[in-house]
Amino acid sequence: MTLDSISAATVRGQDVRPSQLDLFPDRAYLRCVDPAANKARFYVLAVQPTLFGGVDLVCEWGRIGSPGTVRFIPHRDTGQALDTIRAITAKRKARGYVE
Repeated sequence: MTLDSISAATVRGQDVRPSQLDLFPDRAYLRCVDPAANKARFYVLAVQPTLFGGVDLVCEWGRIGSPGTVRFIPHRDTGQALDTIRAITAKRKARGYVE
């Protein structure tokens, strides 16, 4: 596939590139809503590079509709941060959060 064919497909509004599933998501948005218990919470996780070559996992949580609490967890590389995302996501899902 040449650059001309890609740009031509884009001009016609078609995407000829195959879609790929995100096997290692670098962010997660979880929420837990239970109107009977007046519970409306969110939990957001995102991987963010630092200026010094490391990676921070940014965690934000709180009540839906209000600013949340933010915490930065430093990691040496993206792989470690992604493992932490999976672990925290599994823990939150066990407590009733959904994606």
